[in-house]
Amino acid sequence: MAGFGSNVELLKVHPAIGVARLSRNEDFYVFGEEPDAYKSVQDVDGESVNIIKRQAVRFFISSYTSAGAYIRDYSASEIDAMGIDAVWMSKLCNRKISEQLGRDPVYEVHGESRSDNHDGRIVGRMDASAQFDFPATGIEFGQLKSDGLFLPSQVSVIPRVAGSTMPAFGGLHTAEYLDGTADGAVTVELTDRASGDRIGIPVLPAWVVVAPPDFAPDQLDSEVYAHSGRENLDDWLVRQLNMPAAANVTARQFDRRVLENCTSDFAPGIEASFGRLLSAMGGNLRPLFYSSAATRGMGDIRLDPARANPGDMTYGLCSPWQYDFRACGCHFWAAQRPDTATRDDDSGIAWEGDERTINWLRQFVAETGPDVEARRLLTNPQFVNYVERLGILREIGGEIIETERDADMPEGGATGS
Repeated sequence: MAGFGSNVELLKVHPAIGVARLSRNEDFYVFGEEPDAYKSVQDVDGESVNIIKRQAVRFFISSYTSAGAYIRDYSASEIDAMGIDAVWMSKLCNRKISEQLGRDPVYEVHGESRSDNHDGRIVGRMDASAQFDFPATGIEFGQLKSDGLFLPSQVSVIPRVAGSTMPAFGGLHTAEYLDGTADGAVTVELTDRASGDRIGIPVLPAWVVVAPPDFAPDQLDSEVYAHSGRENLDDWLVRQLNMPAAANVTARQFDRRVLENCTSDFAPGIEASFGRLLSAMGGNLRPLFYSSAATRGMGDIRLDPARANPGDMTYGLCSPWQYDFRACGCHFWAAQRPDTATRDDDSGIAWEGDERTINWLRQFVAETGPDVEARRLLTNPQFVNYVERLGILREIGGEIIETERDADMPEGGATGS
């Protein structure tokens, strides 16, 4: 029988919490792998536009001894070469609409997948009794492929009543529009190819969060707000769960790097919103996570699917997520959703004026200055339709430079829908 070796007593899926990010773009990049560009030209509603790519996340397996000592990581090709068939599985849920309707379970959107069935596509559905013009084909949360790659969907928003007009302003949460965010468990089933027997080594599953885009991939909240001591999600969870520092192994470090790129202090937040969940848990999130004994004391921040429910990390977020990007007007809300940046003098843009500070939300690409309130994205429909076209902030030569912004927003962008 194929195997991992006699010293392997435990397998874990990493990253323990993976984050994938939405876009209507067919193209994608993989977290931890620097792309040539974060945007590409796509046909959106019959128009050729340059929009941010989706962020995929690659799950992989690591092995450990009975005492929890790390042994090694395995790529999909290495698992295959060992004569082992791996089937990746997921169970996801979007509970945002349900939360707005008194936590009515018929409005929960559940989806699950196996990588050996329909190429791992995860299709979510509401209960048939839900009063929602839900697509007959369901809503795609993404795809968990046979190599462990989780690719989020291209879903933007789906109206509760088909053909309804989205209000220009108002609210952070609505039951009238469903977005493509979700979260839930990811695990893998391992089978010896020759004998057909299951590999008997225990596997600790992971969790995936399908979240909004990150327009400033080089920046962390803890860096943007260094003066205030603001925490990223890794710091916040380590403190909430009283976790030890990550062990010095690749998988552990990768786990923490994923969470460092997420925000924690904001309510509702971007990738996760623990405020309501924390209240429901009496101020203690620890029961939802694996114990140190189960993870062999290795400092894992790992949700336990036997205790945590799909949708727990995201049900308190804005519905749809674009409303949150619209609503916050404070200076540099979160690293993922900027306010201002420094213009790119090497972009070829014929900038208007000498000021180097630019407003990230501006309608006209060449306009400079931080204050363009009458000429920027303002309304809910504008953020839904155009936010993916905005620039990508990169750290270049010690400055935060806006890159990959090459066109004006449509005329009337400040007031149109």
